[in-house]
Amino acid sequence: MSTTRAHSKRAKVSVIIVNKDELQIQRSLDLLKPQCEALGAECLVLDASTKRLDFIRLANPWVTWIDYEPPFWRSSTIPLQRNVAVRASQGEVIAFCDAGGEPDSNWLSSLTDSLLSGAADFVAGPIRSLGKGAYGVVNDLPDGEVVEWPPTANLGFTRKLFDSIGGFDERYFYTSDIDFAIRSKSAGFVCRSVQAAGMAMNWGPLRLNSRRSWRYGRGWLRLMSYHPSKRWWLIKHSPYRVVYAAWVLAAPIALFAPVIDAYGLVFTALWLSFPPVMIINNRKLPSPASAFIDHVIGGAAVLVGALKLAVGELEPMRLVPRDESPYIQGLQSALGEIGIPVVQSHQLTLSHSLNVLLEPLRLIGARLRGNRIIHIHWTYPFRLPGGKFGRGFAQIWFYIYIITARANGLKIVWTMHNRLPHERVFLNDLKAQKFLASRAMGIIALTESSAQIIASQYLRKDVEVIPHPAILLPIPSANKIQNQTLKAPSEQKVFSTFGLLRKYKNVEMLINIAGQVSGSAKIRIAGLPSPEYGDLLARHINSAKLAGGNVEAKFAYLSEQELADFLDSSDFAVFTFHEITNSGSVMTALATGLPCIIPNHQSLNQIPTSAVIRFDLEKGENGLREALLSAASMTELEYQAMSDAAQKFAKEYSWLEVARSHNSLFRRLIRA
Repeated sequence: MSTTRAHSKRAKVSVIIVNKDELQIQRSLDLLKPQCEALGAECLVLDASTKRLDFIRLANPWVTWIDYEPPFWRSSTIPLQRNVAVRASQGEVIAFCDAGGEPDSNWLSSLTDSLLSGAADFVAGPIRSLGKGAYGVVNDLPDGEVVEWPPTANLGFTRKLFDSIGGFDERYFYTSDIDFAIRSKSAGFVCRSVQAAGMAMNWGPLRLNSRRSWRYGRGWLRLMSYHPSKRWWLIKHSPYRVVYAAWVLAAPIALFAPVIDAYGLVFTALWLSFPPVMIINNRKLPSPASAFIDHVIGGAAVLVGALKLAVGELEPMRLVPRDESPYIQGLQSALGEIGIPVVQSHQLTLSHSLNVLLEPLRLIGARLRGNRIIHIHWTYPFRLPGGKFGRGFAQIWFYIYIITARANGLKIVWTMHNRLPHERVFLNDLKAQKFLASRAMGIIALTESSAQIIASQYLRKDVEVIPHPAILLPIPSANKIQNQTLKAPSEQKVFSTFGLLRKYKNVEMLINIAGQVSGSAKIRIAGLPSPEYGDLLARHINSAKLAGGNVEAKFAYLSEQELADFLDSSDFAVFTFHEITNSGSVMTALATGLPCIIPNHQSLNQIPTSAVIRFDLEKGENGLREALLSAASMTELEYQAMSDAAQKFAKEYSWLEVARSHNSLFRRLIRA
């Protein structure tokens, strides 16, 4: 958000216009300027048009113009803009005018007179329709009468009122002004009519009115939900919401009722008589037919709103799969920190296979319930039992899942953590991921080398590179107690590896050289292996110990505190991947100040040489042994320099920066 503030002394009155792409705002500003000058009032425009109306801003230097970048997942940000504008304003009295509203020549002084004198805290004026609209004058009440439905198109209140109720409720899309009035009245601030504060509004063409009716119908249901004690009051003051909703709901019955019996024919006849009866009932309005259409749309919106509330709302972004990995947890936390509602995909039943089969059906209503983006990280949750047949069926079902998501208007984002799954998921994992890549609206790579893989293997060059930040661990227990700093290497160096232990990590290579470096190194392994790989590692450990190797292993999941303590008592972290695309484990170790020993994979080239020791995989165990012996012979100064370089590199990119980069990508996708 950026602000261009007009130079003026502190004003007692602030006039606020919330705007998005309304060219008619120029007419409002022309009429407001002399009135603001007469009262010494400031005028603020809270604009969400993202610079499209800069020519109007430049033509009105007397206005404080605030650029507002709305959250990408919100279709309407009116209550958010209202709150931002009021909190940025200087006045003790706030007056609202809609973009395109045409205030009478004495509007501002009439509206704010009782507010400035302290005689009132909440006022509203009448709103006349410009041109041929469905309605005549809104809030055409005598002075001092209670205004139950005061829209912000012509509204004034004190800052005391705003602060006491906490501003506008940002859960709303529309009707937040009605909610504001309801909460104000509950707090003892009743809105009173000021007949002389007239405003004229052009409500726009039928299409715009229809959209407004739809949104207000949805908003009315939200009012009913958030104010259960006011439900009867809401129905009493707007019975047409219920009547028209019931009429729309009865449409399917009326269509088929005549084929049942004579009573069905009577029902249909009564249903068909409703429109002319209502049009006649509204004959005093400027356009009775338009009013009828307006109410029908609003009634349908009430039904949709009721359905949405019944099934529940979803966060705009869903992470797939539900995963306890540090990356998913860190990303979700960082996105939440910058205000992006995000949830991990949850299981619908206790059966994994049934959950996979239900996924496409689950997506059908996701968009209606508020979901906008499906962010896929790994495909393993789509794995099905049944060997070759199960993998083939899972692949077809995965295609159906992707097609269903796109058909429902969901944006798909894919973060490529691995070139291919480490453990087979589909009959053809490469083909399945190519299908995903071809239909993803956005693709994220964690390194430049990963982006090159995506370009060559998946034929997508429009890739966003968002680096994997370090997983920040708790303070080690020893440091908490003793306030120790990073220790210098001891006589026997401790070389540790950790993480989810799988075959591709090649941990047995590290175990096999334990006997060859036993005088200089102690090998430690911590992490949860698969059952088969755990058995293999156990056999290698037994052989290494027989050869005189100093090897310790803890095959279990480590909590963050346990991992912090494990790394704190290590001198080096060692990684012996057969192949790797990205590694969060390496980044985590570097962030603690541990120099790392890593293979010379191109995918790890972004890590500076000053922070790691690389070994040549082609040399096999000899290359790894040379790297460990080189590390063991380092001086304290060399070790400390490498430790400092490790921390510096790992902390160059924070989780907050990751979240902001994701936010920028998501915003572009939603706009597209």
